[in-house]
Amino acid sequence: MKNSVIDVTTSTPVSASTTSPALKLQAEGLCKFYDDFAALHPTELKVHAGELLTLLGPSGSGKTTLLQLICGLVQPSDGILTIDGRDHTGTPASQRDVGVVFQNYALFPHLTVHENVGFPLEMRRVARGDAERRIAEALAMVGLADFGKRFPSELSGGQQQRVALARCLVYHPSLILMDESLSALDRKLREAMQIEIRRIHRETGSTIIFVTHDQEEALALSDRICLMNSGRIEQIGSPQEIYERPVSRFAADFIGVSNIFEGRVESDRLVTTEGALPLPAATQAVKGFLVVRPEHIRFEEPEGATLVGRLIETIYAGPQSRLIVRLDSGFTITALRSSSLPPLQHGEPVGLSWNPEDARFLDR
Repeated sequence: MKNSVIDVTTSTPVSASTTSPALKLQAEGLCKFYDDFAALHPTELKVHAGELLTLLGPSGSGKTTLLQLICGLVQPSDGILTIDGRDHTGTPASQRDVGVVFQNYALFPHLTVHENVGFPLEMRRVARGDAERRIAEALAMVGLADFGKRFPSELSGGQQQRVALARCLVYHPSLILMDESLSALDRKLREAMQIEIRRIHRETGSTIIFVTHDQEEALALSDRICLMNSGRIEQIGSPQEIYERPVSRFAADFIGVSNIFEGRVESDRLVTTEGALPLPAATQAVKGFLVVRPEHIRFEEPEGATLVGRLIETIYAGPQSRLIVRLDSGFTITALRSSSLPPLQHGEPVGLSWNPEDARFLDR
C-alpha cells in the first residue's frame, strides 16, 4: 500500500504566536479498510496545538473516517495515532479527552440548557461549585448566559448549535472535533456561527478539527485546510495556499471556480483545442493543465484577445456579476466583472485575456 504522505512542516505557520507550535496530534500510516475497500488509505498528518484545521472533501473522500479514527469511534486497520505525545491508537473513545460536536447537536430534549451543558461535568464527577462556575463561563462564551432554564425545543437551530458547542467547551477537552456541525443551518446563520467559532477559537486557544464538504466554509474558518479525495490527502495548507497554488486538477476544480485547459507545451504556449494559451514563466513540462481563476480574466475587444467567445449568461451577484462565455469549441469560461460597468449583450462576441503569471500550470 502506498502512503498518502504530505509534508506539513513547511506550511504557513498557524495563528499561534510562536514560530514552532507544539504538536497536538500526529497520524502515522493511519488507515481503515473494510475488506478490500479503503475508506482511508495509509495517511500521515500533523495537527499543531491551537490551530483550526478543516478536513474538506466530497462525500466518500475519507474525512469522516479520519475524524472517527481520531475520536475513537472506529478502530484503525493499521497505523499509529498520537495525541499530546501519547499513543492513543487503541484508547477507548471515553478516555481520549476529545470533545465532539455532532451535526445533529445530540442534545437531551428532557434536560434544560444548563443541565445539557453540565452533563459532561456530572459524568466526570466535578464538584458542584466548580461545575456551576464552568457552566456559567461556557454559556457566556457562546452568548447564552440567560438561556440556562430553557429546553432545546425552545431554542432556534443556531442556539441549539451554541449549546452543543458549550457542552463541548465546558470540560476543557484537549481536542475539539466538529463533524459537519453547521450543515443544518441556513446560510446567514451558518456565516454568523462561523464568526462565533473563530472568536471562540481565538479566545480559548483550543485545537479544533472541523469537518465539512463546503469549500466556502473551509476558506472562512481555517488556519489550514486538509483537502481529501478518495481516501487520501490531496493537499494541505493555508486557505490562500490551497486556493492560489493548487497542486492537482482535483484541488483546482474543488476549491473555488476554475477554468481548466488541457494541452501540450510548445515553447511558451499551451496548445489546446481552445487555442494557444500563454504560460507562466519557467514552465518546463510537456503536457499539463492551465488553471485560470474567474477573477483574473479581463474582457477586451476580440481583436488581439487570447480567446474569443460569445456571452451566453450573466448572473448578478451584488458588486460582481458572473459571466459565462462559450468558445467556438463549445468550451465554457466563467469570468467575473464589476456589476457597475455597462452590461454586455448576450450573444455578442467578447475577447478574453489574462496575465500569464496569474495562471497556474499543473504538470499532468
